[in-house]
Amino acid sequence: MINEEERQSNNGLKYILDAIKLISKETGTEGKIKCPKCGNDLHWTRTSSRNHVWGKCETENCISWML
Repeated sequence: MINEEERQSNNGLKYILDAIKLISKETGTEGKIKCPKCGNDLHWTRTSSRNHVWGKCETENCISWML
């Protein structure tokens, strides 16, 4: 049985993967997209050499990551 913490973690990962899919369609090394979780602006940066992607939503306690 999945507890509440696991459920929230799984949902957060889903939103991050959704955001990465959207970012993969973008050109350039930085920009902003609509956050798939809350709809606010999500700022992202991608390295040109290794395609590492960082993202952070403007909404406090929403999604953010560094890959």
